[in-house]
Amino acid sequence: MEKVITYTNSDGDELNGVLTKGDTSKCVIFTHGFLSDKDENTLYSSLAETLARHDISSFRFDFRGCGESEDVPLSFAGMKDDLSASVSLIQTVGYDEIYLLGHSLGAAPIIASDIHTEHVILLTPFYKADKPRANLLLDEFGDDDLITITNRFNVEHRLPRSFAEKLGSVNLENRLEKISKKTTAFLANSDEIMPSNYYEHILKSKKKFNNVVLLDTNHFFTTNRKPLFDHILSLIKD
Repeated sequence: MEKVITYTNSDGDELNGVLTKGDTSKCVIFTHGFLSDKDENTLYSSLAETLARHDISSFRFDFRGCGESEDVPLSFAGMKDDLSASVSLIQTVGYDEIYLLGHSLGAAPIIASDIHTEHVILLTPFYKADKPRANLLLDEFGDDDLITITNRFNVEHRLPRSFAEKLGSVNLENRLEKISKKTTAFLANSDEIMPSNYYEHILKSKKKFNNVVLLDTNHFFTTNRKPLFDHILSLIKD
């Protein structure tokens, strides 16, 4: 059963989420990527259905400025705050075994946070600046401090220059050094978004993770999802 929930972050912005209920005390909170939304191009909605068939609940939400949440400019600090508000909500609902799962840029607030959960799952995670891509984005601003940008689904988002600048300077490698051993990273061997050497740090730091899994798919996991879903199920059911 799915239930739409509206709630607020600490700034008073209205957030929109969907709780897919299972019959256990376990709940997985999904965080979506850059200029995406809570369904993450059906990745999260499909995963939610799979988890529910195994009595595992999940909660997917739109960051501020995305999807059906309040239309305010994006910010890294805002994403972290939205995640915190979502965890608090799910704890209030009554779940005591919480898992965090973040894809691409959605992994950044998870890595940056101090939220203690059962397990952290990172899908092709963004954790340090991709400066060439960030510079291309900054070129879009010209003399403006706020632009409207259209994602690959023809959905518009308001993007401040400060967000693009942060995209070109963020570095969470030190946080990866401190990350919980109950963390699994899933990487794609045909990642068309991140440079080929982007995940070297994660691969070198495998001992700091519970596991690092390389899958035969792309950055958005639009193909060959079953192995990913099976892996995630095994992590949560153990």
